[in-house]
Amino acid sequence: MRDLVPGSPAVVVSHSILYAIKERVLEEIRYKKEGKKHESIIPDEARTLRQSADLSVDPVSSYLLGAAILYGLIPMHDQDNIEYASIELHPEATGFSYFSGKLRFHPLSNLSVKRIRGALKYLEDAVDAGNDEALHECGKAHHTLAKYYLGK
Repeated sequence: MRDLVPGSPAVVVSHSILYAIKERVLEEIRYKKEGKKHESIIPDEARTLRQSADLSVDPVSSYLLGAAILYGLIPMHDQDNIEYASIELHPEATGFSYFSGKLRFHPLSNLSVKRIRGALKYLEDAVDAGNDEALHECGKAHHTLAKYYLGK
C-alpha cells in the first residue's frame, strides 16, 4: 500500500540527529502513558521517523511513529477527498493528515479510529521486524478497533 502513497522527499539525517529524535519521542510516549505532562511531536521529527521507517525499514522508527500516532502525540487533521489511505504532513505543517479512501467497506467518521488505523501500519511493521515493544500498542489498537467495529 505504501507504494501507492506519496511520501515526503527523502532528506538524509545524521545518525546522531535520528537518535536524539528517537530518544525524545520515546520520552514523550512514556510521559503520555504515565499520565505526565507531555509535548506533541513536531512535524519535522515525525517526518524524519517516517522516512527512517519507510526508507531504511527501521523497526524502532516504525514503533515510535506508530505509538506517537496512537497516543495522539502527532496532531492530525481529517481529509476524506482522495482515493488512498496515508498519513502525510498537513499542508500548513501543523500536524499530520489522515487521508482515507472513498472505496473502503467501513466508512470511518471517527478521527480517533482513523488515527488508530494509521498507527497500526507502522506498529505492525515494527512487530513484523521483531520489535517486541510494539506488541502491546498493536494489541491495544486492535482491541479498540474491535470494540468500535463490533459495537456498530
